[in-house]
Amino acid sequence: MLRFLVVPAAALAVLVPAVAEAKTVRSKVVQADGGHITCYATVPVEGRGIVCSSDGLKAGPKTHGLDPFLSLKPHGRAVFGGRGDYGGYTVKRPTKLIPGDRWLWHGIACTLGHDALSCRNLDGRGFILGSSGYSML
Repeated sequence: MLRFLVVPAAALAVLVPAVAEAKTVRSKVVQADGGHITCYATVPVEGRGIVCSSDGLKAGPKTHGLDPFLSLKPHGRAVFGGRGDYGGYTVKRPTKLIPGDRWLWHGIACTLGHDALSCRNLDGRGFILGSSGYSML
């Protein structure tokens, strides 16, 4: 009788693809949505925050012709602006986030949904960033 249960269970295990489990990440650079969203942790001299960019961020008057970004520190509101330099750590490969993953960095928690990254700080402020746009929280 046990033999009849083992064979179908083994066959089912082969047919059902493995589902990656969500994880908590504490990396210095992360990517999501196939590389359309990228975030990095800023070096301490910049205030221990994060900076995120996406295909959905468009340059405008607030970016002054520089690359558009959203930044967030452990306290205060998120900021949209433009940046021409890199204020993060050097890493060989960014950590790839999958839906459900959480990225934690010095009082900031970001969670990847199916199509957007939601980040909040200790004050409950933050942003939602997707490949088609953003909103402030």
